[in-house]
Amino acid sequence: MDKIDALFRATSATYTLNWTADTTNPTLGAGGFTEGKFIRLWPRMVIGFFRLNIGGAGALAGSGTYRFNLPTGVAPEMTLTDDVFPIGKAFFLDSSAAVSSSVFLASFRPSTNNFFLRTPGGGGWSDTVPVALGQNDKLSGYFMYPTADA
Repeated sequence: MDKIDALFRATSATYTLNWTADTTNPTLGAGGFTEGKFIRLWPRMVIGFFRLNIGGAGALAGSGTYRFNLPTGVAPEMTLTDDVFPIGKAFFLDSSAAVSSSVFLASFRPSTNNFFLRTPGGGGWSDTVPVALGQNDKLSGYFMYPTADA
């Protein structure tokens, strides 16, 4: 019974969400934070939630396309090519202009083993696309993918 129970028991955890960029890493600033949580469903499925709040004083946008880490590895059969594939969605709130707020597609890139956020206009979310990143901007989203990690 323990083996069968282990197949269906959901386990949840938090993880350190790393926010990086291709060229220069951003700085959160005073009061800024990142948050990552995930749940394992069955032995091979991960569903997660992430949140990023840009702080006030000292916040720096960095440069290049932003990317985030995942809590566990993606199943190897999903990474046989370098094709990017969608794993979730994210919502960006531009604190200075609500009209600039947007929804992004969370996409996994096997070559970096990270995910990035594809903007509605194409390309990845960066310090200037779709808008310049500012103090007190917020981002939250979810992802779901198969894993081989036990």
